Amino acid sequence: MNSKEKFLKSEQKESSKSEKEGKLKYSYEFPGGEKFEVAKKEDGMMKIILKKDNRDIFDFSTFLPKDWKFVSEDYIRKLNEKFKKETAWFGWLADHDRKLIQVGEFETSKDFLTLLHEIGHAQKNQPEDLKKYNLMLERLFPTDINFPKPLKREHARIADKIEREAWDYGLALLQKLEKQFDLDLKKMFP
Repeated sequence: MNSKEKFLKSEQKESSKSEKEGKLKYSYEFPGGEKFEVAKKEDGMMKIILKKDNRDIFDFSTFLPKDWKFVSEDYIRKLNEKFKKETAWFGWLADHDRKLIQVGEFETSKDFLTLLHEIGHAQKNQPEDLKKYNLMLERLFPTDINFPKPLKREHARIADKIEREAWDYGLALLQKLEKQFDLDLKKMFP
């Protein structure tokens, strides 16, 4: 069974875990018996863990800066209702203003890398770069126009720096997890 078949099979096993554990959204089992699991809790927050022998051995929230959390689209919806403010759902996003990472759908095991990349955004991106980047995005992607204006050299430099830092950090986390838990990541990313 290849990794995509494993993923599709695991997705069909929507779990009836306790409310504290949350509803299983994705599970991947490594050859050594470790399981990477993503569950949505009743409050819309996401629990992302590594398990072995049915015990939690690592909580991915420990990779986040202080006061940050992983959240689902339901959490964003509830936040919008509570504050009467529209926060967009992007599927995968590190939101520095609200200190949360929007966790999109896990469609394949490769989305594991996307998660680590977003953690990289949370940890490594500098506020001054993010302000410049967000202003650039607002200018380039106004709501009434479908096509962006061309990037200027400065905008491209900022975007490149932000994305490169996030990928660098995310891949360093991948190596750390591989070493710390002796994970065979080659099977996860065929």
